[in-house]
Amino acid sequence: MERYHALSPSEQLKFFDGIMSRNNTLHRYIEIDGDKLTLKISNAVVDTIIGKLLFRPEDEMAALEHDDGEAFDPNIAEHATRLIKLKRNALLLFKPDCEADDGSYIVMIKNVKRFQLIIKHASCGMSFRQITAAIEHTRDVMSIGKLSGVSDHLVGQYVRVLVGVALTKIGVLLSSDYVWAFSIAFDGSTHCGTTFFDVCIHISVKGILYNFHLIAMPHFSRHTADLQVKMLVMLLGALYVSWADKLIGVATDGECMNMGHITGIEKQLVDLATHDVTQVNYVNHQVDLVVQASVELINGGNFVAKVYEVTVYLCKQNTLITEMGVTSPKKTNRWAALNNVLQFDIKYERQIIAFLYERREQRGVAVPPVLLETWWVQVFAVALGLELVHKMFCELQARLLLICQQRAYVNKLAVDLQMVYELRRIDFDAEFGDLDALDYFQQFNWFVTFESLELFVRNQGSRAEGHFDALDDSAQRDVLTSIGMFAMSIVQGIINIQAERNSCNEPTDKEAPPVMSSDLVRVQPVMFFRDVLQPRNVHLMKANWDEDAIYEIQQQHRDLVKAYKYEPPVKTILDQHDHKTKFNDAWEALGIRFATLRTFCGGLATLFPNSTSVESDFSILKWEKDPYRNNLLDMSLEGVFQSKQFEALAII
Repeated sequence: MERYHALSPSEQLKFFDGIMSRNNTLHRYIEIDGDKLTLKISNAVVDTIIGKLLFRPEDEMAALEHDDGEAFDPNIAEHATRLIKLKRNALLLFKPDCEADDGSYIVMIKNVKRFQLIIKHASCGMSFRQITAAIEHTRDVMSIGKLSGVSDHLVGQYVRVLVGVALTKIGVLLSSDYVWAFSIAFDGSTHCGTTFFDVCIHISVKGILYNFHLIAMPHFSRHTADLQVKMLVMLLGALYVSWADKLIGVATDGECMNMGHITGIEKQLVDLATHDVTQVNYVNHQVDLVVQASVELINGGNFVAKVYEVTVYLCKQNTLITEMGVTSPKKTNRWAALNNVLQFDIKYERQIIAFLYERREQRGVAVPPVLLETWWVQVFAVALGLELVHKMFCELQARLLLICQQRAYVNKLAVDLQMVYELRRIDFDAEFGDLDALDYFQQFNWFVTFESLELFVRNQGSRAEGHFDALDDSAQRDVLTSIGMFAMSIVQGIINIQAERNSCNEPTDKEAPPVMSSDLVRVQPVMFFRDVLQPRNVHLMKANWDEDAIYEIQQQHRDLVKAYKYEPPVKTILDQHDHKTKFNDAWEALGIRFATLRTFCGGLATLFPNSTSVESDFSILKWEKDPYRNNLLDMSLEGVFQSKQFEALAII
């Protein structure tokens, strides 16, 4: 003040020009007392899952202190110290809770808004440095001083903390009485030289279905079923000690190590459970195998070999690509995707034929594939069937699909294919006995007349008809036989598909019970009790459901049946439901009237019908850990996964 009063009046007017107004300082935007968040993390999650499953010495040797740092130099002498420091620093984020006697940990977040913003940015697929830059730009443009202090190191810390928080929350949900059953799905995939064992969990909380990513565990030892089961048991035991009492379903693909009937992962987990567990072999995987087997029957595999040869050749022809403005799709390992290749060949048939003819006339160029008329007829005939398969395949990938709904899709596909190729059952068709043996083709319990097959080919358009007419009688009979063989094989294969498996990995007669309200009203109460509820009494009791609660399930089912019969509004609602109606939407339409029945059905509905959850996780993994982020810690990668579902976990 003395300095100010010593100035002249003109100098006093300029004295405060360089001083920032208090409204523009950091204090204006900080809530010192109300901007804190205390997160509690289970000691089992920190010590077992984070400490033992997400770290290994090789990771710590190869990674830097900052996840998005430069490439690691193996010649640095102190890297041996760094490998210990990385794990120690990660675990130091979790402080022991001195006020609790269960050994749990806590993490104090001193700036909640900054924490929430970092997690939301991480869930969008941004790297840690991109998150830092985005928040800094937001702070500068919006003049929000509260967002100061963000660095890629802080982002990494918050993301790693999220692993413990999310897994603890899932463990709490599993231990809740509101969750009486849950299912898991798993699979493995190798990326950047590391095999990741991805596990997803499907639970129902108060009758609301949730599909969560559980963990993407790095797997560094030998890929044996016993070691992977050991990892799974360690994981589930850290989340919830009595997990074996609530496990109701295990799902994976048909790979031998996963579903082997002696030492497969699925079989071992089922044996560890304290009650019957449903094994699920993904239907979309089985559809893929059916398509593969059926297509390979055509000309002893020569047809699909020619498809692959043509695709490879066309993908290298820049002149043709420029002329058509499109590149031929590649034939992938997913056989159901063969439809895309055949549709391309049909659409650009004229250009392909003309181009191959020109190339054959030219000298000094690679000899192009020779496409016979027979091959083109088969392309047109097979493409229609695979188009139906591809459409159903996409529908089967719905994330919230149920097994009972999945069965309706499969049955509809079998009927559609049967109608398209005009196949008829021998044991149900009286006309079969009056046909001459030369007039039809027979396989399995199906038959189709050559006249019907010829009409089918001609109905594919004038181009298909032209290729067919160019063949002599013997060749026409052969190509029609190959089409009939393909059609019967794929229809019979689709009919034989069964998601539920027994301990020998064979289709079982015990199908998943009905869980949709529109299906339950058609089940007699005595059948519901005998076939659905009674077999799961022990399961429910282990989840702390008493006899009164179990009886209430019966009572609410009877009330639902009566409401459907005698209450027009309820009947109107349920009659609008079909196999595409989602579980949560179907029960939400009835309100809270049948809450106990809904909670019971929610547990039954947790069975994984498809591999969408696991495969989408692998897509995220490959996006997040790209060649420029090879040093991303596995714990940080897992934190990114958890950030994508943190909001859903927070509201439960």
